[in-house]
Amino acid sequence: MLSALVDAALINQIFIAMIQRGKQQNLLGIPVVPASYANSIIPAIVAIWALSYIEHFFDRYL
Repeated sequence: MLSALVDAALINQIFIAMIQRGKQQNLLGIPVVPASYANSIIPAIVAIWALSYIEHFFDRYL
C-alpha cells in the first residue's frame, strides 16, 4: 500500500509542476532530481524494491 502511495506521488500533477519549476525538491527527506517521472517506470520499481525491505524490517521487529 505504501509503495502505491509513493508511486502515485511521483506521477501526481502537482508534484510534476513543482519539478518543472527547476528547484530541487525533497520527497520524504530524499532529494528528487528535477525530471519528469510520469513516463518512467524505473523510479516506481526502485521505490517498491526499497519499500519491500522497509516493510520486512517492520514486520520482523514490530
